[in-house]
Amino acid sequence: MYENSKSIIAKYLENSLSQEERRQVDKWLAQPEYRERFKKHFLEYYQNKKYDGEKAFRSFEAEIQENAKGKMIPLRRNLGRAILKYAAVLIGLMTLGYLLWPSSSDTETYSATGTEVTLQLEDGSTITLDTTSEGDLSVQGGVYSILHKKDKLVYDKARTPSKNIVYNTLTVPLGRQFHLELSDGTIVHLNAGSKLRYPVHFPDSIVRKVFLEGEGFFSVAKRNNQRFVVHSDALSAEVFGTAFNLSSYVHEESSIVLVEGSVGAFTEGQKYTEENGTMMAPGQKASISESSGAIAVEEVETDAYTAWINGTLLFKNERFASLSKKLERHYNIVLQNNYPELDDKRFTGKFDIESITEILEVFKRTNSFHYSMEDNTITITE
Repeated sequence: MYENSKSIIAKYLENSLSQEERRQVDKWLAQPEYRERFKKHFLEYYQNKKYDGEKAFRSFEAEIQENAKGKMIPLRRNLGRAILKYAAVLIGLMTLGYLLWPSSSDTETYSATGTEVTLQLEDGSTITLDTTSEGDLSVQGGVYSILHKKDKLVYDKARTPSKNIVYNTLTVPLGRQFHLELSDGTIVHLNAGSKLRYPVHFPDSIVRKVFLEGEGFFSVAKRNNQRFVVHSDALSAEVFGTAFNLSSYVHEESSIVLVEGSVGAFTEGQKYTEENGTMMAPGQKASISESSGAIAVEEVETDAYTAWINGTLLFKNERFASLSKKLERHYNIVLQNNYPELDDKRFTGKFDIESITEILEVFKRTNSFHYSMEDNTITITE
């Protein structure tokens, strides 16, 4: 059954697993006998490297098993890098005296269906984007071209745009991220479970409009006298030359977090006005007040909202009910929490991990709970 485990573990250490292979490794690591096999292949893989693989594994394993004072080392997305840096990546996850884990019992999240990143063209046809390959995409009869660089698309800036606005839609499934450079030079990072609809070119005479479902980080290219607007179901943003994060997942708080520049956050209409919106300054977060329905602004540490761009989950005094949804999207799993007392706990932590079961095992040493895993569903009980 596990004849190909050696090759899969080698791919795991090289960070080149498919989604299905990644789920398989997660299952193996939950079983003691296959953890031993993992150790064996780990040492074989690193035996010709310029450092002591046995020592690195012992140190790595010791830090994983460390639970004193709430310290842990997560299994990182690139395990080879983690081994080299094990001494520097201890994470303190201390909140109200607990190391927390698991999930909301009635989770409802926006989900970009499927397991692959897809690009839908104006004519309705769809291209599946292989994130391990590169090349030029000539689409719609050669009307325009796109450079595909693994997990990024770059739209042609040199071609003269036509008067007709042609839209593409990029869909990123759960457990994945993707990057996009629009024809005006704007950079967009799309988080898991997100969708962006945008023109392939922006004629000079129109407002630059894009439409977001999910979460995106935008670094907007400045064009004199040409506005850039990001529309979502709840909050929208009119950009005045800036970098910001907009999150608008279904059944979750919608927010805009401004890193630099200025943004006008608004809820109604096609543009920002003083009557329908709020002007933001760097370091501020705009969201919709539950009590009044108006836009509320607060000062925040922006890195907690933008760390995902680099594959990191960073939580700062965040409710478990909120962060559990992010964990589900990040790993493309379902967390069924039958221990509801966790939901209102707040904690701080930084994750750059590969195996969710490894994290659960660490948390079990300092929390009284049990879990079971079937396919991509994890159920947590007291």
